[in-house]
Amino acid sequence: MKQIRLGLGGKYLLAVVGLIILVVSISFTQLFQIEKSFILGQLEGQARLLGQQILLTRSWLADQGGIYIEKRDGRKANPYLKKGTIKTVDGSKLVLRNPAMVTRELSEYAAKSSLYRFRLTSTHLINRNNAPDGTERRALEIFADGKENEYALLQTLEGESVFRFIKALYIKPACLKCHHYQGYKVGQLRGCLSVIIPSAAAEARIAALHKSLLFDAGLIILLTVVVLVFLNHVLTVRPLKRLNRKVKLFEKDVEAVVKPIARSDEIGVLATSFGQMTITLRNQQKSLEGKVEKATEDLRQVNRELVIANRSLRQQDALKTDFLATVSHELRTPLTTIRGGVDYLLQTVTDCDQRTYLSLLERNIQSLVEMVNNLIDIARIDLDQVELELEELNLTDLLREICIIFTASGEERGIVVKGCGELPEVSMVGDYRRLNQVFMNLVHNAVKFAPL
Repeated sequence: MKQIRLGLGGKYLLAVVGLIILVVSISFTQLFQIEKSFILGQLEGQARLLGQQILLTRSWLADQGGIYIEKRDGRKANPYLKKGTIKTVDGSKLVLRNPAMVTRELSEYAAKSSLYRFRLTSTHLINRNNAPDGTERRALEIFADGKENEYALLQTLEGESVFRFIKALYIKPACLKCHHYQGYKVGQLRGCLSVIIPSAAAEARIAALHKSLLFDAGLIILLTVVVLVFLNHVLTVRPLKRLNRKVKLFEKDVEAVVKPIARSDEIGVLATSFGQMTITLRNQQKSLEGKVEKATEDLRQVNRELVIANRSLRQQDALKTDFLATVSHELRTPLTTIRGGVDYLLQTVTDCDQRTYLSLLERNIQSLVEMVNNLIDIARIDLDQVELELEELNLTDLLREICIIFTASGEERGIVVKGCGELPEVSMVGDYRRLNQVFMNLVHNAVKFAPL
């Protein structure tokens, strides 16, 4: 799944849009609740006013002890009242209507008009038709606690949405004229008046208000987002993209001219700072190029001097090598002649003292010959002319000869040079003279520098 990366403008826009949605949602929710409470308050006010009118009518009837009306067809006397029917002097019959009956008959008239209806109920029933329903029973329980004397709610009654306002009724002195036999006392809870008003119109207004507020909130959020996106693009995204293009152009070509952005806000300050930075970097690059060019020229000069010095050293080394080679060859001839004479004398002279001096002379001549050979080898190495003279040789015999040569010089220093009789016979291909030279130097140094 590809991850979506938001830029600075996108993050800012997302945060602002989220905040706007939150604020608008809270504001319109509160506005909806206020308007809903206002509509329901109108219903409650209407119901309270109707209830007050009914209670005023009941109070007037109670104060008058009821009212007698002419008995006509359909009008029955109240069987629960004493003196429910009387005759006038002219023989007409009058029936007594107490507050409860008047209230019920007025409710029936109101119900026929479909405007509203109301009913009375009590905790101590005389007429079972006035028994409280579930809502009224709950209201009576609340009233009995003495904490409230009104109860209102929206509900569905007989398939119709209604608003019910229930008012507590308390015993007054006028009520005892009809209800004294029930044992009531003044101030005691008698029952309640339930005013029922159709609420379909009010609920329709609330639903329409809810839709309207949702539409308005959505429109406000949409317009705000569109404006913010436009402003964000014009004021932030587009200038930043323009600045980014200049940065990439400067990355490709340091000499590219970066035109300033004529703005006085933070992006303008950033663009100005970038322009100053390009000038500074360009100047530093020119200065660095000058320093590099000077350092390169100095390096060339040093290299030229090194070439000259190296050539001079090679010439001097060649002269030294030629000198060593020449001197070595010039010394080898007389040394060979002298060595031959000494060898001849050692073979012919019998005097012990003379032979001793001749032997000493022979050893020193041998040392000089070895030194000359070393100088010749060094010269050949410098001239890269070293060539091995390979031949079949017996390494054991070579080592025995070297031991014999250094036996006398070792005895002079009190050092015993042991023979190589115990070594196995080893035949090999090698340069006899150079191997002899190597072993001679090793044994000579061992005898010369061995601690006594």
